[in-house]
Amino acid sequence: MRLRPTSDKLRETLGNIWAERWPGAWLLDLYAGTGAIGLEGLSRGAERVWWVEQHPTALAALDANRHTLQAAGVVIARPALPALKWLAHDEEIAAHGGLDLIFLDPPYARERAYAQVLEFLSASALAGLHTRIAAEHAAQTALAEDYGGLRRLRMVRQGGTHLSFYQRP
Repeated sequence: MRLRPTSDKLRETLGNIWAERWPGAWLLDLYAGTGAIGLEGLSRGAERVWWVEQHPTALAALDANRHTLQAAGVVIARPALPALKWLAHDEEIAAHGGLDLIFLDPPYARERAYAQVLEFLSASALAGLHTRIAAEHAAQTALAEDYGGLRRLRMVRQGGTHLSFYQRP
């Protein structure tokens, strides 16, 4: 597997868009890869981070990065949907009203993963009324405007990569 970390420029863009939301946030970095988004969140004041990644090469890179930066958080070594189903039963997250920020960046070859994850989140308490979701995707991947109870409110284009932002209306 070849890792495709979120570019520094795109990570900075996301960081600036979510600038007011990072402090104290409960963040899920889904398809975490090297863990860059979760680490970015921690550096900007996120309170809790969950990383979901299943590929051994990516997990090794994530663990190395967390170790180097002494980053706290929970790594869930499972495929995305089983991890989401597991997290949906977390009583602390439920009491918190869901997660604050969710970032997903599945391998671009797995276009169906976007719809599967966003549909699950739309029906799940993981995405509460205050939750903001960002999906990184290739420019040629057309994500829907709506997934169940989630609506795209913004899309940022940066070269061949886009960020689509969803939330409950």
